[in-house]
Amino acid sequence: MSNSFGGLIAAGLVSGLDGKGGLEGWRWLFIVEGAATAFVGVAVYFVLPSYPSKTKFFTEEQRRLAVWRTTQDANGEPDEGGETSLIKGAKMVLKDWKVSARGARFNVKGVRVPDHRSGSSIDFDVNIPADVY
Repeated sequence: MSNSFGGLIAAGLVSGLDGKGGLEGWRWLFIVEGAATAFVGVAVYFVLPSYPSKTKFFTEEQRRLAVWRTTQDANGEPDEGGETSLIKGAKMVLKDWKVSARGARFNVKGVRVPDHRSGSSIDFDVNIPADVY
């Protein structure tokens, strides 16, 4: 659905704001989309809980299930949110091979390999299922 309306909204912004304020329409598109993204990013920081055990909108049963699932994902180690600095967290992410593999998936997606026997090309998609980890 979002792809259907995203193009229409972008077309309306580009054509409707072209030349306004001395900026081309595509520049307005980047400004509007960037401002919306920044707003959502800041709002989500305050809305999403840091840990399942601290949620206010779950029932007690849902909270226990969420804590159990995160414990299972962490190989049985409960994660109640020891204070980790931003720098330490960034280092942990950069050292984790799974994060690099997921990033590589987006950089490799849609690689075309020529097939000289048939005169065409073969499309490859590298997919790493999220539930493997």
